[in-house]
Order: sequence, then structure tokens, then C-alpha cells
Amino acid sequence: MLRQPQRDDMKLLSWNTAYGRGTAAAIELADRVGADVLMLQEGQPGDLWRGKAVGARVVDHAWGSWVLTRSGSLEPIAITGYSGWVSGARWWRYGADVDEPLYLFSVHSPTPSRNEPRATYVAESRSIVATICACVPTTAPLLIGGDFNFRSLGQRLPSETIQTEHAELEALQEFRGHGLSVAWQDCHRGEPLCQTLRWVKDPAVPYHCDGFLTRNLELAHVRCDVLLPESDVPHSDHNAILLKILGKPQGRRGNADRPTRDAADAVHRLAMVVRCFGRHEQTTMPNRQLGGFSPDSVRLRYSVPPVMLFPFPPRSPCITPRPLHPPGTRAAYAPLVPHARRSSCTARTGRRWRARACASGAHPSASVTSARSRARP
Repeated sequence: MLRQPQRDDMKLLSWNTAYGRGTAAAIELADRVGADVLMLQEGQPGDLWRGKAVGARVVDHAWGSWVLTRSGSLEPIAITGYSGWVSGARWWRYGADVDEPLYLFSVHSPTPSRNEPRATYVAESRSIVATICACVPTTAPLLIGGDFNFRSLGQRLPSETIQTEHAELEALQEFRGHGLSVAWQDCHRGEPLCQTLRWVKDPAVPYHCDGFLTRNLELAHVRCDVLLPESDVPHSDHNAILLKILGKPQGRRGNADRPTRDAADAVHRLAMVVRCFGRHEQTTMPNRQLGGFSPDSVRLRYSVPPVMLFPFPPRSPCITPRPLHPPGTRAAYAPLVPHARRSSCTARTGRRWRARACASGAHPSASVTSARSRARP
């Protein structure tokens, strides 16, 4: 079972602040949303951030990639060949002696320059992700956030205005081969990719180049959203990405699952009654060891009156009510006995009971029987 890295809910915010001009706005936004971790690309935190910080500037630039945390301890991890473009750290939120580390990486796929030629954005992103995955233990929780400079960091729907390129599809397949999840698309399945970049030359094209890649985090406990507050638009041409990890309850479950267990017991009793009273074609009982069930977990078909479906204790002997018969018949007075104990004594008991009822005049057919006996010669 995959492990959840922290006990409490945790929020991570990633934002390309456009040559550093939106750094102050990013820190303010992190305060508003209550982010525990802020990942900056093209950022200049300087003295604006009061917590822990790991990062560096890109050569010949005043900005770079940063990992900022509010608490805990950070241990830097260097990625060779990408100083300032990629900043990584091993983060202990509550201390090294309390919890396991969470591996954090702020990534910005590098732009080529005269002094430092580069491959395509997609090729550089593949190289960065492969290097990160090689230096992080396969069982450790990993989060890679930032600007991958893709046109589509995800597979687009056929109805979208632009489509995912072949090189991007190969890169995404390689990412998933490393055990990574594309957080936004995996949290919003079946939806078109949300715009994260308003390119200056064509702001209307819905580029989706920012996001998170996660590993060893349960998708059911992850939420990923693209933020676009109106006041933040002038600070950067990118949108901020917010990732929220929902913590699990600690300690023993106690009676927290009591309603589920009670409902499972009720379904168990109902299925047992149906087995006794009617014809059942298929019965699928819930896995009671897992402690859960759904209405779709039981499929029953029966042909008995609803009045006969009354609950029995799970292990009580099943007594079958006999159907109603017209007065005067032997079956109407036969006692209710378990199927396993039914024998010929049942019929004899019914005849003796009827004879006594007719002799006392209590039976409805007593007068008819006496009249017939008197009419005989």
C-alpha cells in the first residue's frame, strides 16, 4: 500500500513569477491559501520569505528556481547541469526523528542561450525528471512542481483547439513509466486541459505547461487546481498551481465505522433470509473484513411475499413460515418447525390437533362433519 507522507493536510503552491516581478505576489498568495510549501520558478525571494529556503539563481540572471517551506528542516539536493533551473530538497516537516522525508523539486525547463545551448523543452524535461527519479528512493514520496514548458502537460481531448504533440506524449508515457502521476489531469479526468500560460504573442491559446508530478501518493488523497485570482494576472503570464494532500486520520478506528458495519450486518441477514424463502440466482456478499459495502455489492432475485422478509440474527436457526391455506386443510394447522426437523410426526400431530378441534366444536368444519355423519344410513 502506498504511503501518505504527512499526517495533516498539506498544501503546495507552484508559480512561475515572470523574471521575478511576481515574487511578492506569490508569497502573498501562499499566505492567503495557507500553503506549507512554495515552489518558485523565475523567482527572487530574497528577504521576503521568513521560512526555510533552498534554491539558486540561473547564471547571468537575477532569478531562479526555489523551494520555500514554512517549517521543518530542508536538506538540499543538487541536480547536475541544471543549477538555478532545478532546485531540490529533502524535507522533514516535523523533524527527522518524527516523520519520513518528502522529496520536493521546483523545476523550470531551461531556455537555450548563446553561452549555454540546450535541447528542446520536452527533451530537457525528460532529462530532468529521469535524473530526479534516479536519485530519489523508489518508495519515497516525491513531488515535482513547476514550469515544464510543454504546450500540453497531459493528453488532450479530441475536441480541444490544440492537441498534444507526439514528443509530449512520449514524455508523458516515460513519466508514468517512472511511477509518476500527472496531478492535474489525474484529478480532473475527462476534462480539457486548463490554461496555465497566457503567451504574450497569443494569449488565447490554452497552453498547459505548469503542473505537478507526484509519486507514492494516493490519488484519492490529492487535489490539484489552477488558480487565477484577478489581482494576480498582472504579476505573471503564468497561473499558479495549488496541490493539496489530504491527511489520513491517526490512531485506531474505534467506532468510526459503526454505521458501515451495522449496514453490512443488515445486508447479511437479508441475504440469508432470501436464501431460505426464495429462489436466488446470484448473491454477492460484501467483504466484511474490509469493513465496507455499497448498494451495488448485493444482487438478489427472490420470489416471496415481502411480509416474509423479516430479519433473523446472523446465526439463528431459520424457521420457515408456512403459507396460508383454507380452513379445514391439514397444512393450516401444522406447527411451524425447522426444515431439518420436519418428519412424519408433523402430519400426525396436525391430525390429532384437528380431531380435538372438531370434537370440541371449535373447528369451522365440525358442524359440517357432524351433519354428514348423521345423514348416513
